[in-house]
Amino acid sequence: MSKSPIILIFRLGALLCWAGALYLIVVYDFWYLLLALLLMHTGELIWTGYKRGIKAGYSGVYSALMTLIFGFTWWLYLGE
Repeated sequence: MSKSPIILIFRLGALLCWAGALYLIVVYDFWYLLLALLLMHTGELIWTGYKRGIKAGYSGVYSALMTLIFGFTWWLYLGE
């Protein structure tokens, strides 16, 4: 797994989006961002994240969790 600063910044951005979504749902009952993140990352998991993780040698559970948390910022750079 590559550890370039750009990739780490992208992953930090994904975590900040999750934190922002959770903040919005708790404080303002605004669940649209959380729903959008769940739909996007589930779609990525179904279409490519799981397969690319397995192909790179990771377990299915690890591939699913990393794709759901980080989205494309995890599976896009598996080949590097």
